[in-house]
Amino acid sequence: MLIVEGPDGSGKTTLAKVIAEELGYEYRRYPGLSSTTGPDGYGIVDWWKEQIRENNRAAVYDRCFFLSEVLYQQGTHERELLVQDTELMRNGLADLWLKDTRWIFCNPPWERSRGIIFSTRDQLKGVSELDLHKLHWAYDIWSVMFALAYPTQHVRRYDFTHQSVNDLLDWVRETS
Repeated sequence: MLIVEGPDGSGKTTLAKVIAEELGYEYRRYPGLSSTTGPDGYGIVDWWKEQIRENNRAAVYDRCFFLSEVLYQQGTHERELLVQDTELMRNGLADLWLKDTRWIFCNPPWERSRGIIFSTRDQLKGVSELDLHKLHWAYDIWSVMFALAYPTQHVRRYDFTHQSVNDLLDWVRETS
């Protein structure tokens, strides 16, 4: 499994689609996920459990619920907890860990992400610019934690403002 993570405006969807097209991977994103409102309900949990069971090495995922939900709950204060069972969330991440998952964290400079968010889409419902900035910051910190905790060949950080997508494509080929 290859998961592309990052805050809104970081280039993750574009990158996931490029990887899928260039390497013949299947692009996957939970169909009920909205960038402005989050997931449409508990179905995302079952969908992700199935994806983990399947463990498709030739699939690239645009976000992972078991990570992004934790971060977005911090930035979307008015949103109800979709999953109140912390054990379920911990187990989801642990299952991904055991599946030899590869991760790409997209995190360009905040000002670049900010420009994308405010020029190309509606702002996340009920989320202030300050909270979006905090989410961006939190993803950057989580990417460092993942890079330190995972074997080095499993995590890459990507900033589209100064890194080549070809280098990431080579890394995906090498680690497949």
